Amino acid sequence: MMWSVASVEAQASGAVTAPADSARLTVTVRNEADGRVPNAEVIVVLQDREVRKRTDATGVVRFALVPDTLELLVRGIGYTEQTHALAIGSGESGATVKLQRQSTTLGAVHTVAERSMTAREMEIDNRIRSGIPTDHIRREYIDKVNPISLLQMIQRMRGVTIGTTVEGTRVPMTLRGDRPSLLTPRRPCFLRIMVDNILLPEKTDLDAIPPVDVYAVELFAPARIPREFAGTRNDLWCGLIAVWTRTQ
Repeated sequence: MMWSVASVEAQASGAVTAPADSARLTVTVRNEADGRVPNAEVIVVLQDREVRKRTDATGVVRFALVPDTLELLVRGIGYTEQTHALAIGSGESGATVKLQRQSTTLGAVHTVAERSMTAREMEIDNRIRSGIPTDHIRREYIDKVNPISLLQMIQRMRGVTIGTTVEGTRVPMTLRGDRPSLLTPRRPCFLRIMVDNILLPEKTDLDAIPPVDVYAVELFAPARIPREFAGTRNDLWCGLIAVWTRTQ
């Protein structure tokens, strides 16, 4: 099974209710069944910058912008990524984004030691053989242990423990201790979470991913996070958990 990224079809409309130099864009994300899609990453690409946010529990996200022509990009696990051009004027504008699940198209397949591997799987295995991850879990180990949850495997990784957020979600944490700060109270050091190259909120429930769907899990200490995961390097203190789902 392959967890890919989200497909977008958007239509913008708006009415002028704010000052001429002010524009507010509300993006509503739905799926084929017209159900809400929470936690989808919505990126507004402007001429000089990008603004990234995630949809709330109702599948809605809001941006404060200026009148402009922009690109709207939506990513969500289980969908195909697509961009859409929008022109927004001053005042309130809205865009409804319809996500569509699509079947996975496998990349080039290579045969290694009598086992077919996709290009992505080869990249993962090459990193593991090179000793780049601090720790890792491979498909063979998952099949052998037959865990009942993904966190059951992750808590066995070197330097990782499982904590509980105030909302009651169980999440992976580093054993390095609390995150230090001179400006705010110390707080638990939750690992950054990435699934199939999509960076998710640090309090994502990984037990929502069945172990049978996982190809590999890589754990990276802060200094070992690869350059190709540059988007994850805005917070290096706690480290990164990268989960890769199966493509075949």
